[in-house]
Amino acid sequence: GMPTAALAALVIGVGWLGYPATVIGIAEAGGPDVPVVSLALLGCVQAGIALAVRRPVTAWLQRPGLWAAIVRVNTVAMTMYLWHVTVLVLVVGGLALTGAWWSVAPLSTAWWLTRPLWLAALLMLLVPVAVVMAPIEHRVPPARPRAAGSIATAAMVAATGAASGAIALLVGGGVLGLSGIAGAATLTAAARHAGAFGTPAR
Repeated sequence: GMPTAALAALVIGVGWLGYPATVIGIAEAGGPDVPVVSLALLGCVQAGIALAVRRPVTAWLQRPGLWAAIVRVNTVAMTMYLWHVTVLVLVVGGLALTGAWWSVAPLSTAWWLTRPLWLAALLMLLVPVAVVMAPIEHRVPPARPRAAGSIATAAMVAATGAASGAIALLVGGGVLGLSGIAGAATLTAAARHAGAFGTPAR
């Protein structure tokens, strides 16, 4: 059907037409280069797989214990999504400081064999981060006077801009750096002022 045809076209595109195996490549100018055609084909393949396994997976999820666990994980899904790149950057940055002993050629046999280890290690580090951050992100700040709220909002906007600039410098200049630390510290201070960690700063 359609998923099979899309998969065949995707294999041809990656194997013979030069599309990157990662789906998203890097353009000559240094920015992201998204091959829309291969991305659409990948979406067709994934949608086809999802529809093919829908009935057995739905039946499997009827178990109360399993469904309760999935609902619990779903409450921190956004937290994990927002923090997984931070964990990845810290892990790769830490490894980069130790040399290149851990690096393997992309798509090589060693690369494929080490993917489960990478995922397991990142998940082990991401889970405690999500456990710590989820209650903070779900907490509703107490009401405050309009003036104080305006100051907190302005501080958050300024801190978000500073953090975004730091991330841009981080991506362009290296894995770790003082800019990233400064941005994170600024954002944390503004969040503290806005009451994300409890009572707003006076």
